[in-house]
Amino acid sequence: MSREQELYDFILEAWPGRYGDRSTLPNWLGKARLAFPSVDLVKEAKKAFMWEAARPSRTKKSIRRFLTNWWANSQERAAGKPASVVPIEAARWLRKHNKAPDYLFKRWVDRKGIDNEQIDAFCSYFGIETPYCYEELIDMYEGSE
Repeated sequence: MSREQELYDFILEAWPGRYGDRSTLPNWLGKARLAFPSVDLVKEAKKAFMWEAARPSRTKKSIRRFLTNWWANSQERAAGKPASVVPIEAARWLRKHNKAPDYLFKRWVDRKGIDNEQIDAFCSYFGIETPYCYEELIDMYEGSE
């Protein structure tokens, strides 16, 4: 079983009826994986569950908000510094232009390096839009390796 499936199943079992719309849960978990790359989401969700269960007065209504805050704090602890917010525009651009099976952007960067000029050259060569912010894209790409 994949870690994503394990997390999905755990949330359904641990917080029945409090996880929001079930059909949007996988998409939300995918965004969480991108936003918190240094966090073991399954392990931290289990810790959060036990923390909440230890005292009934801690019962949360919005599990998504609770887990988002929990994972953000875990990200900060993992990095030893405040967590940086993952820019959603950079995440969308990278996901769109570096997907399986081709991984075009990764192959381009492996051959030519990554900087503003190479990103422009990539966009020009493939006829795609340039990213919103080059620095955020570079930081995100280098952080995902």
